[in-house]
Amino acid sequence: GRSPRADRVFDGIDATQQAGLPLKLNSTIYRGLNENQIVPLFEYAAARGITIRFLELMNMGHLHNSVSDYLVREPEILERISTVTAFRALPRAEASTARYFETPTGARFGIIANHSAPFCGDCDRLRMDAGGRLYGCLSEDYGLEFPQAMGNTLADREQVRRALRSLLAQKQPVRFRGSTLSMKSIGG
Repeated sequence: GRSPRADRVFDGIDATQQAGLPLKLNSTIYRGLNENQIVPLFEYAAARGITIRFLELMNMGHLHNSVSDYLVREPEILERISTVTAFRALPRAEASTARYFETPTGARFGIIANHSAPFCGDCDRLRMDAGGRLYGCLSEDYGLEFPQAMGNTLADREQVRRALRSLLAQKQPVRFRGSTLSMKSIGG
């Protein structure tokens, strides 16, 4: 059976669907912790018409230097799902972090594979933390103090444009380096 905490999560998912709200379901896969839940999570999402995305573990936070010990790569995720259904890859949207797949019944799932299929080269995302600091990349320790940079004059707006261009220029061209920052501190 599930834990009471898990029941609360699944009850929340059901309530979100009943309310007709948009829903994204993501699951970061950790070796030794939840890789055996890939198929049950896929089946749960597929039965409810939810697109689930499985994430390869990112080298961030307390796992920054030991991610390889826990990493479950895209080929293994696909292999596990292939034990219960066939699927085909969908065309990857430009600047998308995920590759999506569709089953013959129309169920969809995605994989964010920053190790197996790096996407840094065409990532166009910026992240803002709860304090209003804007980051060009999840692996950057430097962020722009955005509220302080905002202003109403033309000069202020030009300063913001320059700062945004600078953040976009800092994005990594090939592969994610990682960070000692936690994903939750940046809004990942």
